[in-house]
Amino acid sequence: NHSDSPNKDFKVNPQYINRNPRCLEQAGIAPKPLGWQLQNPSRTYHHKIKFDISARNIIAEIIHNSGKVVVSASTKEKAIKAHLHSCNDKSAALNLGRILAHRCLQAGITRVKYQFQIADRQSERMEVFLSALRSNKLIISEKNTFKPHYIPGIDYERPNRY
Repeated sequence: NHSDSPNKDFKVNPQYINRNPRCLEQAGIAPKPLGWQLQNPSRTYHHKIKFDISARNIIAEIIHNSGKVVVSASTKEKAIKAHLHSCNDKSAALNLGRILAHRCLQAGITRVKYQFQIADRQSERMEVFLSALRSNKLIISEKNTFKPHYIPGIDYERPNRY
């Protein structure tokens, strides 16, 4: 028994306050914002990938549905740029995918959503980037949210009907 423990008089608080807002998202319980039905791009995600290719650089970001950038990687960063021959070719996209996946896993993000655009399907750099994310154990789809079964009204058959 724990009768000789110095903490024997302490009791656990029955009211628990969750201070990690992402654990409900990872469990698939937190609702996703719906937005408009025909809105393009869709707003139903927890984390989404934004991948921009400019004339000189590539920027990849993970954006939360609140609009804040959670994780980012870019070929503009000095530590990344120093190890690349070119900042906007396929090898840069591959290495940026590896770096972004590693940073996401360090931040506790294991699933992200990517909304495919027609121009991205033809881009070899985009395909290489997404394959690098997948090969480094980042899942490119999000869980469906759990919707509890709710029947409106009062069940008069149960003893405690409120």
